[in-house]
Amino acid sequence: MPENFYHHQTWKAWNEGVADNCSLCIWIQEQFGLKINNLLEGDYSSWINSDLNSVLNIDNTSSRKLNPTCFWSKGYDDFPALILSCEGQEFHRLWERSDFDLFEVRPGHDRLEVAGYEPTVYTNSKACFELAKHWLRTCEMKHTKCERPRTEGEKSWKPTRLIRIYEDNDDRQLFEGEEIPDEVTYATLSHCWGKIEDKLVLTLENRDDLKQAIPPFGGLKTFEDAVNIARQLGLWYLWIDSLCIVQNSKEDWLAQSAQMSNVYKYSFCNITATSATSDLEGCFFNRSLNQVYLNPLYIDFTDDLSSNSLDEPHLIIAVPSRKDSPRSLEGRYELLQKGAIWAWREDITLAAVNRRAWVVQERLLAPRVLHFSKTQLYWECAELQASESFPFGQPMEQESDYKAQTSFATEAKQYMAGDSTDAQVASEARKLAFSTWGHAVRAFTSAELTYNSDKLIAISAIAREMKLLMKCRYLAGHWETDLIHQLAWIGLPPGGGYRQPSTSTQSGGLPDEYCAPSWSWASSNQCIDIFRQMSNDPLKPALAEVIAVQIELSTDDEMGQVKGGYVKLRGHMVEFQLGSVREEDLSKMYVTLDNDDAGDTLEISALSSVFPHKTIWFMPIEAEGSPPYPMLTCLAIDKVEDQIGTFRRIGTALWYSPTKEEAGDLEGPDLINRGITLTDIKII
Repeated sequence: MPENFYHHQTWKAWNEGVADNCSLCIWIQEQFGLKINNLLEGDYSSWINSDLNSVLNIDNTSSRKLNPTCFWSKGYDDFPALILSCEGQEFHRLWERSDFDLFEVRPGHDRLEVAGYEPTVYTNSKACFELAKHWLRTCEMKHTKCERPRTEGEKSWKPTRLIRIYEDNDDRQLFEGEEIPDEVTYATLSHCWGKIEDKLVLTLENRDDLKQAIPPFGGLKTFEDAVNIARQLGLWYLWIDSLCIVQNSKEDWLAQSAQMSNVYKYSFCNITATSATSDLEGCFFNRSLNQVYLNPLYIDFTDDLSSNSLDEPHLIIAVPSRKDSPRSLEGRYELLQKGAIWAWREDITLAAVNRRAWVVQERLLAPRVLHFSKTQLYWECAELQASESFPFGQPMEQESDYKAQTSFATEAKQYMAGDSTDAQVASEARKLAFSTWGHAVRAFTSAELTYNSDKLIAISAIAREMKLLMKCRYLAGHWETDLIHQLAWIGLPPGGGYRQPSTSTQSGGLPDEYCAPSWSWASSNQCIDIFRQMSNDPLKPALAEVIAVQIELSTDDEMGQVKGGYVKLRGHMVEFQLGSVREEDLSKMYVTLDNDDAGDTLEISALSSVFPHKTIWFMPIEAEGSPPYPMLTCLAIDKVEDQIGTFRRIGTALWYSPTKEEAGDLEGPDLINRGITLTDIKII
């Protein structure tokens, strides 16, 4: 087997590759354009030096035996040549962006096998919509986890308002109530509003006019594009928040907010203007085909390239048919630029629209999401994440479990469908439900919210869906079942969530207006991990107990805004003077305790800016490790002046003795031997 396989032995061959729109050759032209120009002028010095060994690593992600590399070297007559090697040697990397991934194209998974699809320079093309329809059909016909079966009480439910679209003209009307057919099929829209003056929205004053006819959108390209998308998909009803909720009616806003779970859950699909930062930008973009179309590469064990009859632009590696040739590498592949492996993160996860807290529940609850990004179309449902580059599923490195972890029609619902008498089944179901809720809260609190007062309402749709699984009272972002463990939530430092926190987040993590009692995660502006300080079992025995809990609601909606509340706990109450601070960052500090003979240490995850003084109280919630020296997870609390026995939660703490820290065996305090008795307290 020879050491190298030449892709371009001559300048002419390489130049022909550029002319044939070979994505790899074009990328090379973009990366090495200056050197190429010098080469054309006869200046070989910029090529013939050590920099020519810039490596293009090709990772063989199909678990084959070989790991080919692709690198520049001197070719015939000192011309540079692109060389593909199957030896896997280590080379110096000049350009980090010069890496490529090699993906095997399995039978039946070639993008060109999708009927009617071919890459186009504009995402508003017939070919793109054919691919979207392919995803929709596949999901509707084959995906059981994406089903949204209706409960008995919701069989006749339909949205209060929908925009009616017509097939044969551009007319649009606002339909309400009985005007909307039973079992209506409709799409929803997720979008960034942007700061737009005189924007068309539904109001009390124009409601009757919009029922007659919705006027031209006046530059709101996102709305125009969404209507076009719905029409292309054969959907004649569309739900847009700003046109289906009366924007100057608090009463209607609250009423419609209470229905958001059903609006998105029972939609056919959600259309997302993923790359638009305002409604002026729209859903469709021009793009380079190189962002979408991966370059085919064929590894063929033959000595004769002249027999190749492939019609599409391609790269060929012809490996001599020797007896010891590793034929396991033979087949059809596609080359993907290494940086593109993060395309999902760049185009979807970090998109402006997906940084909106309101969109979190829209994306999680909708059975299907069709993302229109600036580079390509993306698809997201509980069983498939796909794109134009990978229409049959993203490579493992690009996969996101965002929707899969919060599929509300999967195992959790099956477990909780009835009043099971099987204790083990019920326990597993509860764990799954708590995991789902914790994932949703972390995603939600990682996103941005314009008004903190909307916090509980903006996650209420997910809470309503979770109530079917939890089968208990909902308490300002928490659940009555196992509430004691949920009180140990922590706020993560900046960047600790999926995204950077909102720029409106204050340094201390506290909102500037009342949102919830201090024991609720909704009282903080930080990204929240509900179970970070706990064991993996949210149902294990606790060291404290909830003896009463009360929430004062702003309306009669238990998932809505609150104006007060408290929780009464019974546990071991410990008062300490904080001593020296060993380390501090945005989320935690380490302190020794001045009045503790054992020299115990606390790792405190708290809203550090609200420490009023050095006297802090702690109540252990859970023990980690083995008796008699467990490490304790505690609530950190502070007294409320002029209210006996009343406290505010200011954080959590891990309490342990450092005597064996160097040996890796952290000892915890022995509460019983220290004479610490049970106490009842109230946290507001």
